[in-house]
Amino acid sequence: MKKLWLLLLILPALHTSCSTYRTVKYMESGSVSPEAFVVKIPFEYRLGLVILKVTLQGKEYDFLLDSGAPNSISKALADKLGFTKDFDRKVGDSQGSSGQLGFTMIDKMSLGGVEFSDQGAVIIDMKSQELLSCLHVDGLVGANLMRTVVWKIDYQHQEITLSNSLAALKLPPPAHKIPFTTSVTGSPYVQLDLNGVTVDRVLLDLGSSSGFKLSYDVLDNLEKDDPKIAKTYGYGSQSFGLYGLGKKDTTFFIKAADCKIGEQPIAENIIRFPSATKRSIGTQFFKQYDLVFDWFKKEVMFFSRNLEKATLSNFGFYCLKQDNRLVVSFVYENANQVKIGDVILRIGTENLENFTVDKWCEKLENGYFDQDAKEISITIERDGVTQDLTLKRMDLL
Repeated sequence: MKKLWLLLLILPALHTSCSTYRTVKYMESGSVSPEAFVVKIPFEYRLGLVILKVTLQGKEYDFLLDSGAPNSISKALADKLGFTKDFDRKVGDSQGSSGQLGFTMIDKMSLGGVEFSDQGAVIIDMKSQELLSCLHVDGLVGANLMRTVVWKIDYQHQEITLSNSLAALKLPPPAHKIPFTTSVTGSPYVQLDLNGVTVDRVLLDLGSSSGFKLSYDVLDNLEKDDPKIAKTYGYGSQSFGLYGLGKKDTTFFIKAADCKIGEQPIAENIIRFPSATKRSIGTQFFKQYDLVFDWFKKEVMFFSRNLEKATLSNFGFYCLKQDNRLVVSFVYENANQVKIGDVILRIGTENLENFTVDKWCEKLENGYFDQDAKEISITIERDGVTQDLTLKRMDLL
């Protein structure tokens, strides 16, 4: 249950209007100083995502690194620092929900002493959604800032290197330089080859803690080529976006043995297929590599480190917090002991009846049980009746 799919992607729905021109102008603005630099910045993990220190008006704040979103600042911090919205735009999240958000211009922000000026940003109420509050961040470093410099992300040593040029990093020759295209906000998209099926416009999303997430139509094409492809499925809600929990639906899973990003072969991976989704790859996959993003040449490089064996193994369900209760929200096939809506009162010896936000944040970070456990005992409440269950780990793929 630890691997919730934390999808914090913000996607402006750009239509032909005066506000579209203003949005593009804000997303394409910005400058960097000094002219030449190579700086190293430490980062920490929270909920499997990268958190950086950003300096605004002489003080440091925690920001999430998110290549799938534009720069964002919490409403609380915007109010504190005097950033007011210049205009509103309708903005959609990764789950297909949308709402009005304000856009502002941040005159100066710095990372590791590198100063970024005139950065367009979205103002977000970070406290309106409990999952966002678990991250304890004041904003997002988005793709419109990221594309102004070269980024090297070392997940193993939790260190990011920023530079004005790729040559200054003095990297070993990569096996492949993978071209990418960009959205208005600068978010990078690549082409994926999956078991011989070409998949276009797959987002490299540093703001998602999941691995590969593709759409139903891709699965249909894979099954046309290989009707016997091994797969499993589940039903319910696993994902979050800016505006809350994703809708209940069927999600399929396969194990892809033959996969390439651009021309770069990659190891076997579990691919997830929700019903209505943007195609993306998240940090669960990226952590196996050192990444280098060069927005000047629109290329990304993967330097392999520790490739993990691809497996899908769990106790058959996921849970989410609802009204201070831990509730089963997603169930895999053949998991016939638990049902969506069951309330988890106990896992092992730990009482979870009063499931507060703080408790949920702790469990999201550290997990609910030993990830190597083969068997767990739980107590559930279903239709007012309490039941004790013993669940065995299932090898699904």
